[in-house]
Amino acid sequence: MKREHPAVIKQAMGDAVRYYWEPSLIPTLHKLPIVRRSSKLTPAQCSQVEFHHNRSERRHAQVRVIQALIARLDLATLKIGTPLPDGTFLYRSFEEVWKLTDISYSRFKRSIADLKAANLLEVTEVKVKNNEGEIRSRPAIKKISRELLLLLGISEKSLESARSYAREKYERIKKNNEAKMAKRASNRSLAGPIANSLHTRSHSSSASKSHPSAEYLRALWMADQVKSDPSVDLHSLRHKAFLKYPG
Repeated sequence: MKREHPAVIKQAMGDAVRYYWEPSLIPTLHKLPIVRRSSKLTPAQCSQVEFHHNRSERRHAQVRVIQALIARLDLATLKIGTPLPDGTFLYRSFEEVWKLTDISYSRFKRSIADLKAANLLEVTEVKVKNNEGEIRSRPAIKKISRELLLLLGISEKSLESARSYAREKYERIKKNNEAKMAKRASNRSLAGPIANSLHTRSHSSSASKSHPSAEYLRALWMADQVKSDPSVDLHSLRHKAFLKYPG
C-alpha cells in the first residue's frame, strides 16, 4: 500500500500546474531565458534585441519536474529522498525522479538546469572511494528552495507546521528504532546462556534425553522463539512457556 502524501505536498503538486498558465507565478524561472541571453550581450545589443520569456513547452517540462521533485520531498529537510529509522537518509537519484514524469530525459535534465539557475534547486554531487580506491558517484544531494513552495501558494504557517510535524514524527521513529535495536541486543545476550544451558543439560544423562523435564522443554522452546524474533518480550515469553510446558 502506497503511503499518502501530506496535505502540503499534495497542494504544492497541484498548484505547480498554475505556473504553466500563469508564468509570473515563479518570476525567476519565467524570466530565465532573458537573464541568460542578456548576460551574453552588451547593453547596446540588449536594447536592439526582442527577448522571449519561457515558452509553453519548456514550462510544461518544468511543471512535470517540479511535481516529481515535490513527490519525493522530505518536508523536514526539504531534501529529495526518505529519512530512514536508523537516522540515515536515502537520497533519490535523478533517474528515479525522472521516471515519475512523462517527458524525455533530455528535457528533464534541461528543466533541472533551469531550476538550479533560478536558485530553486540546490544540487551537491557526492563522490566516494571504494575499497579498491576507485571513485564512485552516489545520488546527488538535492534540496528544494523553501521559496519555491511559498511561490506555489503554500502559506508560511502551513509549511512550517508541516515541517515541524515531519521532524517530530521522524524523531519518534528514530527513538523507537533505537529502543527496538537495544532490546534485540539484550535478548541475543540472554539467548546465548539459554542455549549453552540446554547443551549442557542435553548431555547430562541419557535419561534426560529420553524424558526431558518441563524446565528443559521450556528453555528449548524459549531459545527457538528468541532466535526467530530477537525483539520478543522475554517476560511474556516465559509466561507462555509455563503455559505450554507446565510443571
